[in-house]
Order: sequence, then structure tokens, then C-alpha cells
Amino acid sequence: MAKNIDDKFMDLMKETNEKFDALKNKINNIPKMSKAGTRLITKEEKELIENSKKEENNSIEEKNTEE
Repeated sequence: MAKNIDDKFMDLMKETNEKFDALKNKINNIPKMSKAGTRLITKEEKELIENSKKEENNSIEEKNTEE
């Protein structure tokens, strides 16, 4: 009888931990907001934006030198 109760308790704990982990992952995936209410960007997003701006500026400079 005690073993059966222990098994049920362990199953319940595993299920609770899985639900908690899933909820924690959902919360972690929510975009972070600044005090001004705008979404904060990650370092990776910032680097992508900076790289795309550099590429855009380079292509504009190339067009200007061709003309």
C-alpha cells in the first residue's frame, strides 16, 4: 500500500515538474519590455540589425562610386 502511494506521489511530482517547466519556458519566451513599453532586443538581434545596416550602407556606397 505504501509503495503504491509513493509511486502515485512520484508520478504527481513528475507531472507537476513537467507542467512547471513548460510554463517557465513560455514565460522565458515572452519578449522583454523596457520601461517605455517597447520591446527590448537581444544581442543577436542587435548584431543582425547592425550587420544589415552595414551591408546596406556598403551597397549604397558602391552605387555612389559607380555613378
